[in-house]
Amino acid sequence: MWSGCKEFIIVAPAERHLLHRFDVPGFNIWHDDLFKYGNVGGIKLGWRATVEEGETLYMPGELIHAVHVRCFDTMNVCR
Repeated sequence: MWSGCKEFIIVAPAERHLLHRFDVPGFNIWHDDLFKYGNVGGIKLGWRATVEEGETLYMPGELIHAVHVRCFDTMNVCR
């Protein structure tokens, strides 16, 4: 990240089945707000941290995650 900061929550792969999914063909949409509830329904979070300026987070695509912008000067880009 060039500037700004983002907070990430990544769900432990073994806990994925505990999340609530919306049934929308072609999309992976999850109902649970991991930031609001922390450990939703007993879900153990795999990792929670803030990525700061100059840091990079490599995250395999199959991991379920949530992201919040925590700094004013942060721009979001989603592929």
